[in-house]
Amino acid sequence: MPEEKLRLAQYELVDKEDYARFVKVLVEESSQLTRIVLERGWADSSPPMEELLKVMMEDLDLKALQDLCDRIVKKGNSGTAILLIPYLMEKSPQLAAMLAKSFINAMPVELVIKVARVVAEKRLKKGLPCAE
Repeated sequence: MPEEKLRLAQYELVDKEDYARFVKVLVEESSQLTRIVLERGWADSSPPMEELLKVMMEDLDLKALQDLCDRIVKKGNSGTAILLIPYLMEKSPQLAAMLAKSFINAMPVELVIKVARVVAEKRLKKGLPCAE
């Protein structure tokens, strides 16, 4: 409890609700900055980036992720696509598949297989055929 009061005082936050709002703003800003880094192709798979990608995946909705993927495809940045695909596979296998399809010649075969497997499993769970 003293530790929590210290954190609240450090940011001049009055109560837990202020703290929760502050954390939400930080998560949203982190997500947007991570998105910018990915769009510009400045990212690699180092541990800090890994954590930022996880936060971004939790925070961004599917429309924002679709926009991000569209920009990656438009810029032709296969490295960013390869970095993002493992994180997309859980939240949106369709977007992961779209990126994989766009950069299939630049991707490791193992990653293409993983994406195909995740998409097929999701389609089967929905009662759809594996291929469109």
